[in-house]
Formats: sequence, structure tokens, C-alpha cells
Amino acid sequence: MLRRQKINYRIFVIEQVGSGKFNRGRLLNIGVKESLKYDHYDCFVFHDVDLLPEHDQNIYHCDSHAHHLASAIDEMRYHALYYNYAGGVVAINRENIFLVNGHSNDYWGWGNEDDDFNARTEASGLLLTRPPENIGRYKMVRHQKQWRADNGNDLFLTWRSRWKTDGLNSLDSSKYSVTSKHDLKLYTNISVDLGPPPLEIPNVSNVTKESIFWFLAYYFP
Repeated sequence: MLRRQKINYRIFVIEQVGSGKFNRGRLLNIGVKESLKYDHYDCFVFHDVDLLPEHDQNIYHCDSHAHHLASAIDEMRYHALYYNYAGGVVAINRENIFLVNGHSNDYWGWGNEDDDFNARTEASGLLLTRPPENIGRYKMVRHQKQWRADNGNDLFLTWRSRWKTDGLNSLDSSKYSVTSKHDLKLYTNISVDLGPPPLEIPNVSNVTKESIFWFLAYYFP
């Protein structure tokens, strides 16, 4: 598909080792940091491994905003889950991924990290663009989701207080270690150890939170 689109690309699979809670946002940040050690890439496509594109006219490219390619997923009846939904597959150029400071590193378990990311793009003056639903179609490989984030909604309400300090600029050797790298024919596999999640849920009681009205307007504008 990417060859038919005449795109120069390299695929990186960032794999979390161990049996600890999944941290999608941190893995995506690691993908940016580790891939830039290989080349000066100008476009990043963050792609959940369980989504399979159905239409080869869904062009994998970056525009001047954040481009949400997965506008229609079969599990969601081929519609965006909600207006600001930015999960699944998102493309963003190098300048903008650093502008928004990547993803949050603090969501352990699935959920809310993609909403946090979209809120960052809006705060940075970027739009969320999408292909038409008849083009941006994906099938989701069925699997069991584990460990929804315990404090996901509470943490999301504090995104405005954190986004400039929690992300690519706070990703250092204390947050991950590379356990192996394999440059294979079709992709580069990088296995990483994130260590255990913190024993205590981050304290969000002493930072500014969005109101419940903002929260509802975000999901139901």
C-alpha cells in the first residue's frame, strides 16, 4: 500500500517488554526519539498495531496540522467515536510533534492519552483533519484490552497544567531502557522496558483542573 502511494518510509515497531501496565503515550514518544537516531524524518505516523487499513487511497502523509487517518473503524460502525477523537492512526510532522511536546508519559493503562494529545494540538493552534469516512476505513483486530487507566479522566482534566512539561521534553533514561533492536527486512523492532508504573497515582489535587462543563463540551461539542 505505501509503495503504491510512492512514499519513502520506514516502519518502527516499539514493543513494551514485561507484564506491566501498558503505556501507549510513552511508547509513542520513544518511537519519535529512537527513530530520529536513524534519520531526520519529517513525518511521523502513530499507528496502533491492531488496525488494518481497508482503502489504499487513504494517503499516509503529514499536513500542516494533526491528520487523523482512522476516521472510520469497523468496531465503531465506521464513524469517528466522537468529534475530538484522535485515536488509532495519527500523522503529524516533525515540527508540530515537538510543538505539542508529543504525548503524555503518565497514562498507565489504556484510555485518555489520545484525548490528552488532541487537547495539546488544539492548544498549539493546530486542527484535527480527517479523510472522508469512505476513505479512512480500518478493521480492528479483535483482542482483549487490559487495564484501563485508573486515573485517566482525573489526569486528563489536568492536561493544561502538564502538557508543556510532560512529554517528549521529559522523556529520559529514567523513563525507559532499550532492551533490544533488530533491523529486519520490513521493519525495525525496538523492545523497551518502561519499568513498573508508580506505586502512587500522580497527585492531581493541587493543580488546575478543567471544569466538568469543559469535559462534556470536549466530548459532545
